Amino acid sequence: PDLNISDYICFNSLRNWGVLNNKVVSDQIYVHDKLLIVDDRVCVIGSANINDRSMLGTRDSEMAIRIEDTSHVTITMNQQPFIVGKFPTNLRIRLMRQHLADVTADITDMLDDRIYNDIWRKIADVNSTVY
Repeated sequence: PDLNISDYICFNSLRNWGVLNNKVVSDQIYVHDKLLIVDDRVCVIGSANINDRSMLGTRDSEMAIRIEDTSHVTITMNQQPFIVGKFPTNLRIRLMRQHLADVTADITDMLDDRIYNDIWRKIADVNSTVY
């Protein structure tokens, strides 16, 4: 099919920078924790990988917690009212704003193409050029 996969999936990483011996240096920040936020309603947070090594319980010691919020709020999703969990939504927005380095970014409606194309990918492209 006539499909550009980068319109749907992108892989990003966090980087830090500093000055060492009068030279600007940068390095990727490695985060081992896992976070899954589903429809702003459920969060899974922990260190468990989705593979036999983590899930069978006989090899790695991993743990995760599933949070389904009972406190709900209504947000806009795909330009329609959508009921979500207060904690998962606030967590997603806080983390995305932190990763974008923009505490005011309007990133509530994640199905709005402008958020992905005009905010997220634009910043990622600039950062890729810089680093």
